[in-house]
Amino acid sequence: MNKTRKPLDESIVKEFVFGKEQNINDNDLVPSKTVELYTPKEAPTSTIKTTIQKINEIPTQKEAVIRFTVDLPESLHTKLSILAAKTKRKKSEIVRILISDALENSD
Repeated sequence: MNKTRKPLDESIVKEFVFGKEQNINDNDLVPSKTVELYTPKEAPTSTIKTTIQKINEIPTQKEAVIRFTVDLPESLHTKLSILAAKTKRKKSEIVRILISDALENSD
């Protein structure tokens, strides 16, 4: 039942360690199938402006207004006040922009 193993000769050892030697022709280097690389035609342009960019812009049109009263938590009011101070805008303008963005994104 105990079979003795065959001794490995030098060529088999080299083949196992280094792999088979292959003769490479120039025809072997040519790909069998051509592959087209993807090149974008134009760089994608972002048409969507961030809310902060909209807040920093100067308003372009005036429209009739309707009064709307909102009760805010103190923490939210503080954040709104800080943003208004940083952007040198009125809080009401910032709220209008935020509401406008929220309504556009809801569609």
